[in-house]
Amino acid sequence: MDKTLAVDLQFVSAGCNRAPNAASWGQSDLLAYGTNCLVTIYDPKAVRVICTLQGHQGRVNVTHWAATNSQQNELFSSASDGTILLWKMEADGRHFSHWSLASTLAGHTDAVTCLSSYQTAAGVLFLASTSADGTVKIWKRDATSSDWSCIQTIQYGPKIIETVAITSIPNSNRLILATGGVDCKIHLYIQQDVDGPLLHITGMQGHLDWIRALSFATDDSGHLLLASASQDNNIRLWKFQLET
Repeated sequence: MDKTLAVDLQFVSAGCNRAPNAASWGQSDLLAYGTNCLVTIYDPKAVRVICTLQGHQGRVNVTHWAATNSQQNELFSSASDGTILLWKMEADGRHFSHWSLASTLAGHTDAVTCLSSYQTAAGVLFLASTSADGTVKIWKRDATSSDWSCIQTIQYGPKIIETVAITSIPNSNRLILATGGVDCKIHLYIQQDVDGPLLHITGMQGHLDWIRALSFATDDSGHLLLASASQDNNIRLWKFQLET
């Protein structure tokens, strides 16, 4: 008598790459992280891996949910292959078929190590990326387009930049950029004019070791704040009073 054995997939486990920016938890309640050359999408509510996204040829160093809207249906990933990929999530994103590769941003010549994004009120999306090639690149996508362009490259030479954050000056359309790395300084860049280049204005000192993370926020009074984390075991909170 023939017997049929039914087999169902019950659980998928995927480890996270050992990189500072490999994991990112979005407002969609989904966790994205790098698993070797793949991007893994994990659903904490269902307690399972939904899918893995294949596209990189090197270890995934960064996952970053795009600052587009409250749903956060776009996900950036970058890897040791020097590329940045933008993934688009359809519907609720809790099925593999709801994910697709929307864009490939190529320009770095070495591993991409950190990403930060900012969207204007008009829907223009900016992305800042750091790389082991000694550069920070600023990318732009217009509100009515799906195409990306690199609008500025900042050269750092042999200095290693570990982290970057980008936003706009309060009550202004001008961008402000912060970078940090091995020289223990936070470098600030500001647009003097809308659509103009980001210009270096200062290097803030205070940390005693490599700077690993930066994040902008605005307080209830409208002041711009910057949090910085370092290998000196300190987190510093900086408050700006900027003329618009």
